[in-house]
Amino acid sequence: MLNNHTYNSINKENEARKNLEKAQNAHKRYMINAYPSDLEEAIEYYITAVKLNPKVAKSYYRLACLLYEDGQISLETAASQCLVAVNMEPNNINAKLYYGHFLQLMGSYEKAKEQFKNAIKLSPFLSSRPRLILSLNYLKELNEKKFSFIKFSKFLYYFISGSIMLISDKASLNMIQAHLQKDFTIFLINFWGDFFEKIKANTLALKVYDNAIKKDDKNCNFYSKKGDLLIRQQKIKEAIKSYNKIFELNPNDTSNILKLATLNQSFFKENIDEAIALYSRLLELGEVNDKIYFQLGHLYLQKDEKINACNAFKLALQENPNNPYYHNSLAFAYVNLGLYDEAIEHYKEAIHINPDNEWTAIVCQALASIYFEIKNNNEIAVSLMETAIALNPNCEEAYIGLGDIYVHLDKIDEAVKYYYGALSINPDNPRVYGKCGIAFWEHDYIEEAIVAYNKAIEIDSQYDIAYNNLGVIYLDGIGNVKEAINLFNKAISINPNYALANFNAARACEAHMLINEAINYYQNALKINRETKELDENEILTRLENLFE
Repeated sequence: MLNNHTYNSINKENEARKNLEKAQNAHKRYMINAYPSDLEEAIEYYITAVKLNPKVAKSYYRLACLLYEDGQISLETAASQCLVAVNMEPNNINAKLYYGHFLQLMGSYEKAKEQFKNAIKLSPFLSSRPRLILSLNYLKELNEKKFSFIKFSKFLYYFISGSIMLISDKASLNMIQAHLQKDFTIFLINFWGDFFEKIKANTLALKVYDNAIKKDDKNCNFYSKKGDLLIRQQKIKEAIKSYNKIFELNPNDTSNILKLATLNQSFFKENIDEAIALYSRLLELGEVNDKIYFQLGHLYLQKDEKINACNAFKLALQENPNNPYYHNSLAFAYVNLGLYDEAIEHYKEAIHINPDNEWTAIVCQALASIYFEIKNNNEIAVSLMETAIALNPNCEEAYIGLGDIYVHLDKIDEAVKYYYGALSINPDNPRVYGKCGIAFWEHDYIEEAIVAYNKAIEIDSQYDIAYNNLGVIYLDGIGNVKEAINLFNKAISINPNYALANFNAARACEAHMLINEAINYYQNALKINRETKELDENEILTRLENLFE
């Protein structure tokens, strides 16, 4: 006579078996009719079967398959449930096939092959299904990676051997035929597309992909291949059309979304909103990534959304707190908000990390500018510029920056020394000669100033500022009014909206008693200045009034 425990155990096993049978029947109905109610019923019965008897492997891998198809569990969870079944019944061929199937979907082809091969070893002469599934694994791998003759040979071997073993099983042959035909078609398209790309026959490769799209306009792989080839041909707009089609078909394809976001950001500055939306979509899909926040920060800066930019860079730093580039970008965003103390701290951190001397030298200059222009701390500013030069002896801008600081400190000799240091790096920089000209002129070195400005003009014949400043020297320093007027007119011809050049030309004409001409120049200066805000309008009006008196 059975005791109560044994009786209950047997009763549970019988109930589990009945639920498993009901689950299998509902599963079959779902495979035939695809009714959601059958799917729900099958899932419910499989769950009950597992609860009643958790030692039946079949319940685990079939339940995992249905739950994954219904979107209730992830790919990784489905694979782990199948692994439970494999560990529970190591000699269960189907458990290994299901586990290998999910590994294959995850892209773990080698691990999937191991499961399929183990299934073949369990029954070498009755292994048609494992062999055919293994052949499909090789085919899928060939579709996604570079062509390999060895893998193609293995595909043929397992396909042919599996087909021979399955030749009498028409139902199984029909079941696998659709999968095989689709995968082999994709293989041929990828093979010929890759072949034509390798021999630089890009027109033929595009034709292959276009024909494939005409036959199957729902296959994202064809659009991706076409888009990637168009990128290599620098046909960005056409490539974006292909990637947009993928986005329509599969708005959850993160790799494609990243391509679209990057292209919109890099090549189409007017598509800032689209790029932001795409990066935001990646975050919605769980792709929490410091690089995404970093790119969003720069996009917000382009839109002049300074607070959003700061927040994005902060989030990037939360994910990667030791990234000097993130510290530098956050500092720049703080500068735009006028939060200079916060900017200083992050610039200092970027300099401390110092990933590259040349890059860090640029950061030193940015920090020096804050101390010089905002904090009025010339000593620290000079020290930072000197640090920039020590990090990068060819840092032209650091020499120029030091020259500017010494001009401000009224140390002309030091200023010129550093300007000449910049010229030793780049002797064809007209801007530096212009700075030398200003420094010489402000300290009454008239001849040196004339030489500097003439050198600037020799390098850049369209340097309007140099013509204007040289005109000022001829007007106010030498008294050569005629030459001064010529120089001012040259500056105006280069830049018709140059209010200061018009103003100076008016002064020269006024000094030469050319009153009508002076009035015209002052009026031009007044009209231009109301747009450019370059000069004090009252000074122009005062001079005009004096002329009429």
